[in-house]
Amino acid sequence: MINSSSVERNQRLGKPGIETQTPIAVFDRIAKFAHRELALLPENDPQAREIKILLYRLGDTKIESGARQLLEEAYEKNDSQALTQGFQELWNFWGEKVDIQVNVPSCDRTKEEILALKELGRMLIYIPPEFSSHKDLNFLKTIFPKIVSGMRDFAEDLKNLSFQSGWLDVESANELANKNFSPEKLKYLPNAKRETQTLNTYIIASYVSKILSGDFFELGYGDCVLFNTITQDAIPIKAHCARNGSVQLGRYYPRMNGDFVGFRTVGRK
Repeated sequence: MINSSSVERNQRLGKPGIETQTPIAVFDRIAKFAHRELALLPENDPQAREIKILLYRLGDTKIESGARQLLEEAYEKNDSQALTQGFQELWNFWGEKVDIQVNVPSCDRTKEEILALKELGRMLIYIPPEFSSHKDLNFLKTIFPKIVSGMRDFAEDLKNLSFQSGWLDVESANELANKNFSPEKLKYLPNAKRETQTLNTYIIASYVSKILSGDFFELGYGDCVLFNTITQDAIPIKAHCARNGSVQLGRYYPRMNGDFVGFRTVGRK
């Protein structure tokens, strides 16, 4: 309960008490205090970890920015160690939201291999095995709650044909990839040691893209067909992201081919 005398005292002194501030202003005050305390603690201090988790759950973007800085440096220098550290930071906090501890193994690509992927317009991501099955989509809905609004019609009606986990390379561009789709475009994938993405991979890769570039995949311009995630009646799904992070799903039918239909792939070493 707000003390009325403190309200009157703040009003007399011209001070904006917490009772007169917007929720955003109150959060900013709490976040500033938490970051001051965080700066005084060693990086590996258990209390520092608890503060980071609290800030992340409250939506503080500075926690993600630490991972973003590591990943940006990794991609700029083609540094596998920084990639490992960046994804460990991300999965520390994503995993906490569903009470799963993730240990990210060392990136399995060399500096030269990372550079070669970059020149092909691809980036590396890490997906833990615990998040690769269609049964794990509920975990992703908890970690990224905004995705749910576009998936309500497909709550229990999806199945992955592939389990995509570990260090994976995916298209890095936000724009629709491999657009103007035709079935012939899928024929080269086995020789290139690639396959189409599952919904799990699409969601995680899109959120990594958001952290790095500020944008999700597609953003409503066209649909990405996810041939490795199907409905109970064996129909592939198509997806695109909205600006708020929700993933809009639909069923894909061959008559839909054209400039606004594409697909995304995943590669392994």
